[in-house]
Amino acid sequence: MLSSPFEFYIVQGAPVPPAIAQALGRENGLSYSAAQIQTYATLGGLPHLDNKYTVFGEVVEGLEVIDRIAALEVDKSDDWPLEDVVIQARLLPANYQPKATLPSIK
Repeated sequence: MLSSPFEFYIVQGAPVPPAIAQALGRENGLSYSAAQIQTYATLGGLPHLDNKYTVFGEVVEGLEVIDRIAALEVDKSDDWPLEDVVIQARLLPANYQPKATLPSIK
């Protein structure tokens, strides 16, 4: 499957119970470490996307904007917003240090 410049996920960090994270990992053929399970339980994420999509950015401020995007009315047939959402992004310097890092997946 080819990537599309129009399809991407903005993942909101809803906590994932350990048993669910482990089950989703097994479905994807992954074995999560205790640290990874703890990260999903506390910071959240979407384990079913692991090894299927590439993380290419992080929202470092303006998190309330993500909530507003998530609350937009969508077309029920494909979950696309009824109106286009324009996202302005900027590149951070190479030496940028995120506030939290997620453990890598084996």
